[in-house]
Amino acid sequence: MDGCSLIFEPSGQRYTGAAGATVLEMARDCGVNLTTACGGHETCGKCRVRVMPAGGPLVMNAATAAELRVLGAVGLTEHWRLACCVHIQGQAVIEVPRFSQDGEPVILAEGQRHAAALRPWIQFYMVTMTPPTLQDHRSDFRRLQDSLRETYPAIFRTPPGIAYEVLQLLPGSLRQSGWQVLAGVAGGAKIVSIKPAGEPLHCYGVSVDMGTTTLAAGLTDLVTGKQLAAAACVNHQVRFGDDVITRISYAVQQPDGLRQLQEAVVADCNALLDELVQKAGIQNGDLYEIVLAGNTVMKQLFFGIMPDWIGKSPFVAAIQDAVIMPAARCGIQIAPAGRLYFLPGEAGFVGSDNVAVLLAGESYKQEKMTLTVDIGTNGEIDFGNRQEMFSASCATGPALEGAQLRFGMRAASGAVAHVQINPVTLRASCSVIGGGPACGICGSGIVDAVAELVRTGVVQVSGAFNKLSGHPLVRRREGKKKIWEYVLVPSALSGIGQDITITQQDIRAVQLAKAALWAGAALLVEKSGGRPIERVVLAGAFGSYIDRHNALAIGLLPDCDEDCIAVVGNAAGEGARLVLIDQGKRREAAVLAPWVKFVEAAAEKSFQRYFLQGMEFRRLALTETRDDRGRDLDRNTEKTFA
Repeated sequence: MDGCSLIFEPSGQRYTGAAGATVLEMARDCGVNLTTACGGHETCGKCRVRVMPAGGPLVMNAATAAELRVLGAVGLTEHWRLACCVHIQGQAVIEVPRFSQDGEPVILAEGQRHAAALRPWIQFYMVTMTPPTLQDHRSDFRRLQDSLRETYPAIFRTPPGIAYEVLQLLPGSLRQSGWQVLAGVAGGAKIVSIKPAGEPLHCYGVSVDMGTTTLAAGLTDLVTGKQLAAAACVNHQVRFGDDVITRISYAVQQPDGLRQLQEAVVADCNALLDELVQKAGIQNGDLYEIVLAGNTVMKQLFFGIMPDWIGKSPFVAAIQDAVIMPAARCGIQIAPAGRLYFLPGEAGFVGSDNVAVLLAGESYKQEKMTLTVDIGTNGEIDFGNRQEMFSASCATGPALEGAQLRFGMRAASGAVAHVQINPVTLRASCSVIGGGPACGICGSGIVDAVAELVRTGVVQVSGAFNKLSGHPLVRRREGKKKIWEYVLVPSALSGIGQDITITQQDIRAVQLAKAALWAGAALLVEKSGGRPIERVVLAGAFGSYIDRHNALAIGLLPDCDEDCIAVVGNAAGEGARLVLIDQGKRREAAVLAPWVKFVEAAAEKSFQRYFLQGMEFRRLALTETRDDRGRDLDRNTEKTFA
């Protein structure tokens, strides 16, 4: 009995092959998406499945220490296992519960629109040529070059080159069009398309915000500048880990890990392209450029560059400049001579997505001191104005996107997105994405829940539970008497058949995430000479969906007037779109990326002090800092939840 035959329910997908791999690896092989926040390293406990016999012999390994810790003896007797731990020989049905399924998240595909000049990479020029004769033996290519220079002498002072893919088809294209064509010239230097002059001109480009968790893309008409369609999907690299550190580990430790990660994100890009062209009623061959923005690790994984050194101090990237190459070389399916442009990044983990956010918001052109916050799986923050700009990266996402919470999940169907708690009964009123029963809690939900727990006195500003042992909703966790928890959704109302709770560890995870963000902001203000924040810009999906009042109340954001907070949506995607339609924005990005002063937060002496100050759940002003002698500068901030 060396083989293995599995049926995954409720999807019905099957795996048949050799035994030896884990159920998680088998699930990946047949396309079953299991939640694996830790990438299969047996630490998160989110890949729970029920293993049931399927009529034939079945042999499994003994429960591991990780399974005993997460599932307990009762869970094991009810056939629950962790997919990353269990090895199977024989036949089995693998029941994947809803809370272990990697569902489609709510994705913010678009951001605020900004005006820009229409100066795309490719421009089309009408050319009429004289046919060859016995007296005129010029080659087809030379004839085309000469006609371009004669018709547009101010543009083509030197003859343009030609893409190999276009040259292959050039003789037939010129003759079939009667020697009158539209020549698509890239950057005034290379002919990348030949179209008959009498046909409608179809020329499109795609911009992609390549996030760690999600990808969002937009299709733009490069003739009119109008965006025609948008699409988004999960970044299927999540099968190998929720965060970039876990994916770095997977790429380094697994023999084929880097290839798997690269193929996953390239496949996602091509799937988005197919969806966009279907929506717009065009062909992939009419797509001439794809512009991408993503963090440093995503950039290296996309190009198949081993990310091991970016994961080690001093966190140096393989490349921070813009990458420009034929799209086909990366497996991207657009026009044969189509091009790929990946924006430049800054330094460390602050990549081209942050540059795209700044391009969209243009805070570097303003007089007001602006704090820009993009909270994703990794948080990037910028502070400054037209005179000087600082940036830093901080690890906020794992808790704020659910990965470090016991019942955490992404913002997908079944996730609790907003919470209110009755101060008398302590019962929670929850808003659930999709309207069905709750299966877990996402980032915006945990921010609301923590703010409400502090407001009602269940949790202290220090983050510790007030031990209300007489209340049924505040209790010690079963089997873990030292751990307190709050029952957010009782089992009778949940979609997973058990209570959905917020534990003391969940509270601590949120504290660590929000303290990192607050400390990063405080550090950048310090670097600017202590200049006050005059404006706050929240970018990304998390910033769009959180309750600003609650975010301020728990100190997730520095204390400020709510009216000075602007929500801009998917600013990284908008920045990529601007680069797609305006070559001037590319030159701007090339100057902006090295101009912004990157701060390696963890290496700064004052970061730890700011971090500890940011742990409390209360409104925190950035003036609440100490000078080098440890003397209080300002301790008058209102303790909202004291």
